[in-house]
Amino acid sequence: MDDRTAESEKGIERLRKFKVLGQFMAKALMDSRIVDISLSRSFARLVLDYPLPLTIASVGLVDKSLAASLEHLNKYVIAKHAIEADSSLSESETHAAIQQIRIDDATVDDLALEFILPGYDVEMKPDSSATLVTIDNIEEFIELVIYWTLSKGVTRQIEMFKAGFSMVFPIRDLKSFTPDEIVNIFGNAESEDWSPEALTSAMRADHGYNMDSAAIRGLINIMSTYDVPSRRQFLQFITGAPKLPIGGFRGLHPALTVVRKAAEPGHSPDEYLPSVMTCVNYLKLPEYSSQDVAAEKLTIAIKEGADSFHLS
Repeated sequence: MDDRTAESEKGIERLRKFKVLGQFMAKALMDSRIVDISLSRSFARLVLDYPLPLTIASVGLVDKSLAASLEHLNKYVIAKHAIEADSSLSESETHAAIQQIRIDDATVDDLALEFILPGYDVEMKPDSSATLVTIDNIEEFIELVIYWTLSKGVTRQIEMFKAGFSMVFPIRDLKSFTPDEIVNIFGNAESEDWSPEALTSAMRADHGYNMDSAAIRGLINIMSTYDVPSRRQFLQFITGAPKLPIGGFRGLHPALTVVRKAAEPGHSPDEYLPSVMTCVNYLKLPEYSSQDVAAEKLTIAIKEGADSFHLS
């Protein structure tokens, strides 16, 4: 965000939202609330005042598409440096060879780039709109895009987030944590432990089941194979939140409890869907004929019951 944008009505509103976000995250942390917001490690590093390497790789952590574009542009820089390092060429030959550099049959001039931050109406240096990117200044263009993406362009947003956070409790108190720990504290679904061992140690079986029951072992096998989207859907179905609290499954209070859902006389358990009591993390699971049937019925219940609520 540049000065002009920061002073505009939209810019002021955007910064206000970052301040509110900081307050919200701090309050959620203080109250041990689960929030469905994933902080990037790059954001966490900036919030904690950790240095963030100004590299294309760092850009890739927040914008893979932009990083891919910069990698492509960097091929021109690599080709230019290779020509400049060729001591067999005269000065005029070096200049001529550099001007003829083509990547995917296009010169830098063919790209018609200006010193404007890609995707934004932000001038990265004075008179940016009047300065075209050429083979002679493309390296500067790449460096400025990286600088604005990871530093200059987000400084105000980071400061407003920190200010909002500190209205609840001082953000400096987080500096005893590493950026990775901060990301995990606020909920990083990819780091959650869904291994059979973790599930077995945290789950409770009751009212018709024990931890050695075939239905429980099958459920654990099913859960341990879920990908991230499936995990989110399962947790939303069971607990009402798409993420686990700090501590993973062990952090659930009450603990995830699975009980046997009895079939009515004359009916098979395979005719029933699982049901839940989200207020107490309670799963009522019929004793299905196989693990495959259990997996199918769970999927149906999770998808069909996502937007329903019934008293039990």
